[in-house]
Amino acid sequence: MIWCLFPPLLFTVTVSSGSPTVQWEMLAPRQVNGTERNTAILPCSFSHPTQDTYTGQIRVLWKKDHPWTTEPFFQCSLTNSTGAAGDECSRYVAAGRFFLSGDPRHRDLSLLVKDLRLNDSGVYFCRVELDQVLESYQSKAGTKLSVTAPAHIVSLSQMPFPDNSTLECVAVGSPPPKVTWFSSSKGLVQAVDKNNPQDPPYTIRSSIHIFSQEVYTCQAENTLGSQVRVFPPRKGPKPLTVWLSVLVGLVLLAGVVAALLWMKRGGASLKVDIRSFKNRGRQKTGASDTNGDQELVYADIDHSPNPNAYTVPSHGMQNDIIYSDVN
Repeated sequence: MIWCLFPPLLFTVTVSSGSPTVQWEMLAPRQVNGTERNTAILPCSFSHPTQDTYTGQIRVLWKKDHPWTTEPFFQCSLTNSTGAAGDECSRYVAAGRFFLSGDPRHRDLSLLVKDLRLNDSGVYFCRVELDQVLESYQSKAGTKLSVTAPAHIVSLSQMPFPDNSTLECVAVGSPPPKVTWFSSSKGLVQAVDKNNPQDPPYTIRSSIHIFSQEVYTCQAENTLGSQVRVFPPRKGPKPLTVWLSVLVGLVLLAGVVAALLWMKRGGASLKVDIRSFKNRGRQKTGASDTNGDQELVYADIDHSPNPNAYTVPSHGMQNDIIYSDVN
């Protein structure tokens, strides 16, 4: 996302080089706004008296916050002629996020910043240098980049001194966030905000005195968003516990499926046994012991239609004796 820019300002400098007065001009906006994780462009363009005939080196530099004392965080060079080798600027990337979006051959030094971060906020200065020492210029006022971001809690931790009785919440955001505390029994809790001089302006530190039986909530908010953290932190299931639960569930499911299959097969076998039992009956028959005496016995006779179980003489008399196998 490219954000709207303020109207550019015109900077002019006069340089003497043994010839009539030479005038340089540089255009750069006073301020550019952007949002965290988005993209912004810092425009910068220039003009110089020999721009139509100049074929030498053009060196591009960008500095932040302190134009005269800090080293440039971005610098590249190229030759101002068609087909010339040695163009570093078209491929150069600083810190993986800073690119030259303009073409120095057309006097455009604009810088593109990807994945904006809160610490990118600051004042940026563009500078151009030609072959001659006197032919160089740097923006004087610079361009202020303001990065906005929703409130975000960086940490919520118990301080070791004194006696682990202090809880500190560190939040960041732009505009700077407001930090509010709540306890499980008392509701709103009065806090003490203490800023470290080494912290950037978008960082807020807030602390309270705590008691062991309470649950505390830190809330950070600004006009762009809010976030809440709880102490002690809520304990969710550990990854190992989750995997064990899934494994036990699969084992139980496999057991249920196996039981259903076993019952299904066992039921079919039981039906066959019952059907066979219905085809059997009790019938009187005679048998003799070793002494030749007759005695009455009962035997299970299978009444199923088995042609080998019994035979009938061909003359078909009603009083014929039926011979059968006795189990």
